[in-house]
Amino acid sequence: MPKKQNKKAPTTILSEDDRRLFQQAVRDIQPLSQNKTTPKKANSNIDPTPAKKSKTKIKKQHQAPSGIESESLLFQQAVKDIKPLHNDTVTHKIRPSNKQLQHDAEKHPPVIDTLSDEAEVAPVQPTDTLSYQDIGIQKRVFKKLRRGQYIIIDEIDLHGLNLQQAKRLLINFLEEALQVEGSCVRIIHGKGHRSANKEPVLKRQTNHWLQQHPRVLAFHSAQAKDGGTGAVYVLLRRSKLAK
Repeated sequence: MPKKQNKKAPTTILSEDDRRLFQQAVRDIQPLSQNKTTPKKANSNIDPTPAKKSKTKIKKQHQAPSGIESESLLFQQAVKDIKPLHNDTVTHKIRPSNKQLQHDAEKHPPVIDTLSDEAEVAPVQPTDTLSYQDIGIQKRVFKKLRRGQYIIIDEIDLHGLNLQQAKRLLINFLEEALQVEGSCVRIIHGKGHRSANKEPVLKRQTNHWLQQHPRVLAFHSAQAKDGGTGAVYVLLRRSKLAK
């Protein structure tokens, strides 16, 4: 069989008048650009989320104040109605110096001096613990004294005094101490480090005197924070003369 032949479409030849008319018809038509429009790549140096940052800043401005700021605000609110004082009428009691106490002791003799000064007194060492309790003192009371749990209402320092001065001052101090049963005082006697022979003379004599005094219920060497073995807590009873 004979092969089929592909027939080409006949070529149309335009006349000069038709060509001119066609060119006038298409002269205002713009040709399509061959470049395809592609989305621009984001610049890696530019923050892609500026809006989020601005929101974060706004949120931070409205956050609750920190702990320090809130405490400061509360304090300011608490004291806003307080008016400052123009005159300070508070008087502060100044404890007299040892020299003043010594002068007073010499000026006014002891109320009663019944304390002996025996030549043979039990020796003590600088680091020895002094401890004494009168008959009838409850264990819990003495334990509380030993631990330094009583409020110290007054104290006296015997440093730098000779035995005569120390004894006179100690007796006056114990007699003039607050007349309340169970009141506690502190007596600083030192450890004798400044003595010529390093013997704690004042500590030894204080131990001897306190055991004889009628107002002393009990005593014990102090806690480290209050002088340790260089001081004693003394628990006092009311004086018989004060009743």
